[in-house]
Amino acid sequence: MGSLTKRQKEQKKYNLPELSMTPQQSTYYNYCVDNNIRISPIGISDTPGKWYIGISTPDNYKKIYKSKHIYDRPSVGSDV
Repeated sequence: MGSLTKRQKEQKKYNLPELSMTPQQSTYYNYCVDNNIRISPIGISDTPGKWYIGISTPDNYKKIYKSKHIYDRPSVGSDV
């Protein structure tokens, strides 16, 4: 019962790492929430452990601006 199935192991590759925010990051987070700015990682299909960072603004929240850089598991949390 403690072991993962093959499907669960495959899905785990796509999970984001646990994040812990610094006080400065918390301030930035609160600013974005207050001003309805959405910043989030966007997974790259068929590439586990790699993400773009997407930003959308309040005037057109359905338009997402993706970063040019691809982020990996250790760097995605600090850069979001």
